[in-house]
Amino acid sequence: MNILKAYIEKKKVKNYYKSYYYKNSFYAYDFFERYNLIETFDKTFSFSSLIHFKGKIEFNISSKEIFIKLGESRYTSNHEEIKNYQILHYKNKINDLKNRSQLHIYNDMFFYGIQLFPYLSSIQKEELIQLLKNKYSIPSDEHLPFKIKDKQNNILFVSDNLNLSLEYITGNEMMLSTLFATKEKILNKTMLRLNNKKQALIDIL
Repeated sequence: MNILKAYIEKKKVKNYYKSYYYKNSFYAYDFFERYNLIETFDKTFSFSSLIHFKGKIEFNISSKEIFIKLGESRYTSNHEEIKNYQILHYKNKINDLKNRSQLHIYNDMFFYGIQLFPYLSSIQKEELIQLLKNKYSIPSDEHLPFKIKDKQNNILFVSDNLNLSLEYITGNEMMLSTLFATKEKILNKTMLRLNNKKQALIDIL
């Protein structure tokens, strides 16, 4: 019985640190912050085909379809405020290059993905950037960051924030509008609650 209890406690601790790592590590991106930042970049390159995450994951597909194509995620986290918002975390290698990725799912639809390539040498980073430029027809003298948009308004944003970062955003405006409206309602409720607490304090002064 003590062995079973010790095993359960050990698993709880392991899951806690795993959760902390994925939520607080250098690649724990917040979608809303990143989206607002990416929207400020006016210069956009057009891509005649469709942008797919990792070249094979279409936007708006379900988590089940993602698992079929990528396998089970290493860890799945839930958004702290928004219901039905999950983040699938993957950690693997691509041609011996370490790769970290997230796929954000809302109402069981994939809408935002991130690929990070940590620990690249300057030569490796430059080679990957050149491959991206060749694939998406970006001028060879263009500097990071650059934003690419396909015929369905899906976006690929490439930047270098210590690690080479590739961010993929759906062009599904209805889905994004629903998500942002949900976020706005949560913010309004939070502000109302804080204001009520503040007023209650003022009333007793």
